[in-house]
Amino acid sequence: MNLSETLELLRTKEKQSGSLLESALSLKRYRRWSNIEILQGSNAYCLSAINSKARIKWGHVFIGQIYHFFNLKIGDDAPIEPIFLVTLAEKSGLTTDQPRQINLSRIKRKLAAGMVGLSYIGMIEPGYYNIIYDQAWGKQRNVVSWHGHFLVWGISRKELNRHLDRIKPRFTPIMPGLCAVHKKKITPDQFGYKLSYIIKSPRKEYSIGRRLNSDKRTGNSRFKQNSRNIRPGHRVKLVNLMREIYLDQLAMAGGEGRKLLQDIKYEALRDYRRKHGWHERRP
Repeated sequence: MNLSETLELLRTKEKQSGSLLESALSLKRYRRWSNIEILQGSNAYCLSAINSKARIKWGHVFIGQIYHFFNLKIGDDAPIEPIFLVTLAEKSGLTTDQPRQINLSRIKRKLAAGMVGLSYIGMIEPGYYNIIYDQAWGKQRNVVSWHGHFLVWGISRKELNRHLDRIKPRFTPIMPGLCAVHKKKITPDQFGYKLSYIIKSPRKEYSIGRRLNSDKRTGNSRFKQNSRNIRPGHRVKLVNLMREIYLDQLAMAGGEGRKLLQDIKYEALRDYRRKHGWHERRP
């Protein structure tokens, strides 16, 4: 997809997510949250992570700056150089779904430690899990995995594989049998889609089911991860977790990506700074 197509995909998906959130908050049992002022479109300049118009605003700047960074012209779908999508999902990034202060600094330090030496840019996303299992195969219900999706460039597949092999022992998956470190090369026709994926609002919830039959070779239990659209109640719970988090706080970058992210934040926060100045942080 070229830039225009990618931005249209972003707008469509985020408008759908915003509409679904409004529908969830209109339900009688969730109406106590329906007066969250930060959800209003007029507050998009604050870049709240739960404001759909803020996500569209952030996404326009984020995607546009990346297309510009790679010198993509109108109609171009992707850079010529190899581009990879790296996902890190570490067990220490698990929280409950109950309202609480999320320690983003700690989560970012852990993820950044795995990306040292790479040129990358990406976002942290909360993944809602109805069920996971611990090492004793006891069920844990309603947890959130704060994980990172990163666009990586300036490195060959072989070099990136070596890097990820080195860090894998330091990253514990959210449950045994799952992958904490994942990499995929982005094909040119998927570049715009993956950019939209990196910055998307949470749209799916997951559950891990235990299979009836054990692994014939090892005798270990076997599991399967399933996904579906987020149910209204879980969507509201994510809103409560993210209500004091801003999109620029969820962004991460390293190497050549640092200056790129700096430019993105400068442009995306321009309207906010005009209203509040450069030294005042959002409440």
